[in-house]
Amino acid sequence: MGTMGMVDTIKDFLWAHPWWHATGVAVLVAIPSAVALYFSWRDGVTAKEANCLRGELNDATTRIADLQEERNRLEVERNSALAQIAENVRPTPHASPAERHQAPPEPRQDR
Repeated sequence: MGTMGMVDTIKDFLWAHPWWHATGVAVLVAIPSAVALYFSWRDGVTAKEANCLRGELNDATTRIADLQEERNRLEVERNSALAQIAENVRPTPHASPAERHQAPPEPRQDR
């Protein structure tokens, strides 16, 4: 029973002194505020890292688009060159055997 009397005395003391109420409320407000401040700071750091990575992604995407454009241009050039080679090596359809064995004609310059 002695412990219950001490608890009541402590409770009465804390209830009778208003500084305890102010400090308790301050502690109850300060702890969540500190936690919120920490998480907002951490979110800011994470957002900065995410923005940096988004910038790198945009740069890489632009580089990919440039390389694809260059590849397409080179494929068109290659196809044109292959078409010209095919045209230059095509035999004349009505050539006699003597005409086929003479010197080859000069390559065409269609460019």
